[in-house]
Amino acid sequence: AKLFNGRVVPKESFLATIGAGEDKGGKKLEEMQVGVDLDVDDPRTELIYSPFNHTKCCANTAALWGRRVVGVSLASNVAFAWSELGEIFAWGGTSQWWHKVEEESMFRSQPRGVTTARSSLLLTTTGAELPPEAAMAEEDEEGFGELSLEAPVEDPEDLEAAKFKDVLSYFGVWKPPPVAQPRMDYYKDTLFPTLEYGQLSVACEVRGKKVDGKNKAELLELLYEDFMLERRVIGIRQHRRIREAEEQVHILRGRKKHRAAEKYVADLVAQWRPVLEMQAEAQAEQAVKARKQKERGLIKREKGYARMRAHKHEARLDGNARYTPRGGSIALPVSGITARGGAVQTARGYAAVVQVACGANHVAAVHTSGELYTWGFGAAGRLGLDIP
Repeated sequence: AKLFNGRVVPKESFLATIGAGEDKGGKKLEEMQVGVDLDVDDPRTELIYSPFNHTKCCANTAALWGRRVVGVSLASNVAFAWSELGEIFAWGGTSQWWHKVEEESMFRSQPRGVTTARSSLLLTTTGAELPPEAAMAEEDEEGFGELSLEAPVEDPEDLEAAKFKDVLSYFGVWKPPPVAQPRMDYYKDTLFPTLEYGQLSVACEVRGKKVDGKNKAELLELLYEDFMLERRVIGIRQHRRIREAEEQVHILRGRKKHRAAEKYVADLVAQWRPVLEMQAEAQAEQAVKARKQKERGLIKREKGYARMRAHKHEARLDGNARYTPRGGSIALPVSGITARGGAVQTARGYAAVVQVACGANHVAAVHTSGELYTWGFGAAGRLGLDIP
């Protein structure tokens, strides 16, 4: 995806950041000239002359980028494309579950359930989950299943609601939302505006946090993390005492007694310093861990790319044909370009096609040998095959 953005979306390209700040005069990329401001071999040169500078690209078909597509065939709800190397790609479908079959078939009203890999690919149901009603029916038949030891994934909305509830409760303004109003709308639009910026800033200040330039939402994020750590390290009782001291600071500053207020703040900062040091150490460890994980990811991606290139080279030179279980036809891989479709497969040398045509229920492909392959809805000999 990064390479795709670099070539096709120049304004968002990672290449544009190479050498940033080194050019004298501060020229923008579009103002630079090759041979004057940039060397011929500078990576940014490619961006200036990119044929895609004024092209809007579709992210949902980005998987076809660089595959040298030479033809496309479109039907009512599915599309096929074939490349210069003979690879076939398919995408589309109007539903994860395909019920358009014969009138008397039970599959018009029920999911197909477990199907073969070929049928799943043709019906575009690869990796699709059962509809809710079918999943409940299977659960009733099979029981509750095995007990999972993994912790459930927390819903982002629940996490955000917990942040608002914790901070609002700390300042004594939380109330249960009305039944008719969504809780997040009630927290954000009704309760949160009642909090003064000064209250949030004092709470951050006594915990050794700088609030310059931060808005109320950013302060809420800081305080939620501090509250969680504070209750775990120094206890709920001390957590409440800090809140009472904050109120005194707020009152003293309102009465212009800044010296007494600053004394309160200094005492609270001293109490919170051990917690702040623990927090700083944890954040430093987390940053190191994230950096190492990123480095491992880059190394893994580079090795994977090298393996992929080697695999493609070997696959395209593969001359040992593979045949289908029935009919003895050459197996033609069909790759998907979305999560619903089949995995992307490299076309073997023996499996290259020169043309594909598709309709509502049938697909036909011409092999490099001149043989015609058909698949789809084959009742009553519609595919022209002599096998059932």
